[in-house]
Amino acid sequence: MDGIKKKMIAMKLEKENAMERYNLFYIDLFILLNIFSPYYLSFRAVQYEELLKKKEEEREKRESEIAELNTKMKQAQIDCDEVQETLQEQMNKLEETDKRATNVTMMGESNVANVVKKKIKEMQTELEKLQFDVITEDEILREETALREKAEAEVAAMTRRIRLLEEDLEVSSSRLTETLTKLEEASKTAEESERGRKDLEIRSIADDERLNQLEDQQKEAKYIAEDADRKYDEAARKLAIAEVDFERAEARLEAAESKIVELEEELRVVGNNMKALEISEQESAQREESYEETIRDLTERLKASAEIEKDLEERLSVLTHHVKEAEFRADTAEAEVNRRLMEIKKAKDDLLAEKERYKALSGELDQTFAELTGY
Repeated sequence: MDGIKKKMIAMKLEKENAMERYNLFYIDLFILLNIFSPYYLSFRAVQYEELLKKKEEEREKRESEIAELNTKMKQAQIDCDEVQETLQEQMNKLEETDKRATNVTMMGESNVANVVKKKIKEMQTELEKLQFDVITEDEILREETALREKAEAEVAAMTRRIRLLEEDLEVSSSRLTETLTKLEEASKTAEESERGRKDLEIRSIADDERLNQLEDQQKEAKYIAEDADRKYDEAARKLAIAEVDFERAEARLEAAESKIVELEEELRVVGNNMKALEISEQESAQREESYEETIRDLTERLKASAEIEKDLEERLSVLTHHVKEAEFRADTAEAEVNRRLMEIKKAKDDLLAEKERYKALSGELDQTFAELTGY
């Protein structure tokens, strides 16, 4: 009985531990579903779209800056060409002026020569200024070219980043679709798991109630068996006492029978003596009265022995009836205990079947969780 009770307690603890592990796994799955919820994924998609829009605006801004730089470069090229043409014209004019100055000097016109020299110096100064402007424009042109190349590189890098972001957005969209599908399947699985958990809880409560009933019935059967054992021991003790009393009664009966035989022998002897002593009437009468008294006494003792024997037989029959009744109650209690054991075994088999179902359900949940975490 104690072994069965210990096994029942161990099975109950194992079932409670399994339910606790199932609840922890369900909480982890619930948290995972909340993390990969559609709202979270939609929020991430909006963030990607805003980032893509921002990068597109930056790219358009860079393109407009590049267009402005190209326009400035074209204008600078035109200005440079104009300056070069002006410089060439001034160079030509300077050469002509030098020739004229040489001719005038030969002719001795000093005033004109001075004017021409002054004009030549002014033209040289203007030429140096134009050369400086040309150098400045070249430097500006080189800087603008470097800026344009840098801007073009940034635009190319931005274009690559935009392309990568678009690819990431497409991948994220496809993953979002797959994840939403997985989430729908996981939600269905979670609902089925929730229903299974509720069924397991209901069955667990029913099993607990049944186990409590079986424990009560087992206690009752144990009490009945102990009572039957106690009554059986009492009946066995009474039977042993009755057997001892019966043996004593038999011994007393044998002694009484031997005494009766002796008395009968004495009675026969007395009868012979009475026949022999019939001659003396007075003595015979007195002896007859004495013998009659003795016979009455022996007869009463014989009746008492018969009553004792009858009483012992009745007590023996009553004790035999009690023994049979105790044996019947012991057999009934044993059958009841066997029936309780069969019910406990059936409950244990049902509990093992529920544990197998729970293991299968846990395997499906683990597989679903693994598929979700794989993404």
